[in-house]
Amino acid sequence: MSGQVNNMFLCGMSGSEGNIEPQHATVTIRGIEIDAAISDLIEFLWNHRIDTMRSCEDLNGYVYIAFRNVCDAVKAGVMVSTAFRLRVVPNDEDGGYAAPSIFIPQECLKYTGVTANDSVCRYAKRALKPALKDLKITNLIKRAYCTDPAIREAALVALAVVTTEASDVLFAVSDGNIHAQLSGPVFKPRSKSELLRIEDAARNKLAEVRQPHSTAQ
Repeated sequence: MSGQVNNMFLCGMSGSEGNIEPQHATVTIRGIEIDAAISDLIEFLWNHRIDTMRSCEDLNGYVYIAFRNVCDAVKAGVMVSTAFRLRVVPNDEDGGYAAPSIFIPQECLKYTGVTANDSVCRYAKRALKPALKDLKITNLIKRAYCTDPAIREAALVALAVVTTEASDVLFAVSDGNIHAQLSGPVFKPRSKSELLRIEDAARNKLAEVRQPHSTAQ
């Protein structure tokens, strides 16, 4: 997996709110450590009754924020940026969940005064439903944080397949209007057996890679 994919899947393992590595300078707001560069932004969202689950001021050039539900993610994104990407990021805090998350290019940070309506939220929910369902019907997330490296690596590869094939939603806000489009085709949710087959295939491939090559005598 690329470093960027690894960062997405191995996030939120430290800090009260779940700030992801690498950690930046932080400030404490309401007893929670927040990256200093986005502390005002996060407090702004909290003041609008939007809870955040974890965040980072600079993840590969993006401001990253995870939320409890899709509607909060969409509402936050259109309030504080002119463009952002919405996707599902798996994480194993609190026993494993899939967090709707937004990735905002640094240059797109801006308080817009725009509010997302119910139809925009419904569109985003439909778009992310396959990935959310795929991650909730298995224990892939928990296995991705197993202490056994073989189990962990196979689960991480399976998670990469599931989430990178799922469509993201790309949002843009201009002149008070919200524009949204899928980054790719909509995939139907996979069955549990199909997800387990993906993980088995990853496990077998990793075992092949690790197997020492025989040398000619």
